[in-house]
Amino acid sequence: MRIELLYLKGCPGFKIALDRVYEALRKSGIDAPVEMVEVNSIEEAEARRFLGSPSIRINGLDVEITARDSTNFGLTCRVYRTESGVEGSPSVEMINRAILEALGAELRSSDIEGRKT
Repeated sequence: MRIELLYLKGCPGFKIALDRVYEALRKSGIDAPVEMVEVNSIEEAEARRFLGSPSIRINGLDVEITARDSTNFGLTCRVYRTESGVEGSPSVEMINRAILEALGAELRSSDIEGRKT
């Protein structure tokens, strides 16, 4: 499982997001590294399809399902609609759902590969 946390150095939400990623990993029993990716320019933001800080992707998919088709790339702090209201980081539950989605996709993929042999 590939977990990326993309962030702007001056945006305070990324530290909370990192803590929440580790909490979600603990809750789901997953041991996976978190790749920290600092975004420093508008060109890099566009190239990385950066929706703002913090952005968390699991296997390339944003943890916020409704943002996956967004093209609002830029150097900005990001807000999330969570179960508790609007926050500067995704909730543990949102991250956990994305982890479970990725696990399901990995299991389906390995099942398909197993049938081919």
